[in-house]
Amino acid sequence: MKKIVALASAILVAGGLAFPTAAAQAACGNYGIWTYDGDSDQVKRWSPSGTLLSTVDTTISSPDIALTSDLTKILAVDFDDSELKAYDSSTGEFLSSNPIGLSPGGGAGVVASGDLIIDNQEYIYAVDLDSYAPVLWADLANADSDLGADPVGDWIVPDVLQLPDGDVMVLATNDAYALTETFVLRIDPTTTTNIDVVGKIDSTGYGEVWGAARAGDDIFIATESGALLKLASIPTVVSTNPITFTETVSDGGSFWGAAGSNDSTDGNASCSATPSIPIAEGLAPTGGSENVGIVAGILVFATAVAGVALRRRRRNV
Repeated sequence: MKKIVALASAILVAGGLAFPTAAAQAACGNYGIWTYDGDSDQVKRWSPSGTLLSTVDTTISSPDIALTSDLTKILAVDFDDSELKAYDSSTGEFLSSNPIGLSPGGGAGVVASGDLIIDNQEYIYAVDLDSYAPVLWADLANADSDLGADPVGDWIVPDVLQLPDGDVMVLATNDAYALTETFVLRIDPTTTTNIDVVGKIDSTGYGEVWGAARAGDDIFIATESGALLKLASIPTVVSTNPITFTETVSDGGSFWGAAGSNDSTDGNASCSATPSIPIAEGLAPTGGSENVGIVAGILVFATAVAGVALRRRRRNV
């Protein structure tokens, strides 16, 4: 039997594919980006290169979505009753609802502390996901001076997420500027009063920026035109210079919000901490950044010859 198993593995390796072991399932590259299309009431999951991995219908009604740290739930503050609602991230099914005493002002994201950081116009609150009690976290008026005046205008936050270096990135528009000018802010989570404007995203041609997601260590911006734009970098010094980007997805819908597999990761993305993608959706090669499709017939052949029951792993994203 050992020889048969080795032969089946060799056939797969010779074809350029690694045998689907548990270690291979957790290989680097299984990062995901979730987008919420408010026009179609659908949540779509994408690979970092822009491959559509799944689409689910949902009853979400919110300006943005966030993911719990284990990626099993989508969180959204409802337009109608201002309650924080949870949905299954794989099926879109409604799970629960909790009052938090805040209206859905704009962006939301779970950070490394485990709290949900949520915008309520110029004020950003942290919501404990055990007690659902909101606490004032940051006042964006502290960022006004970086734009050359104090105060400048009213801030609106499309989204928030944790950066690899630990800072919390806040995307914010200011009504003193064009709606397609979105400022990138860094907030030190240990103080939350140290707020720096470090760049600007000019989304002319894509509409307004309405969401952001971190997949691995890459930052993606979601726009109202249904595009995902990958940022070249996140500056560290005060500036209003444009940040360059490349288009990854042009879906044609309208992305009201976005969330990523590493939005709450503090520090460089860890492959071992990244949820695996089921065999049916592909297998990530060692050191690769994408999933490689597996021919079903090869898997069936290998299973039959080796006498190995390939269990379909439960999706944990």
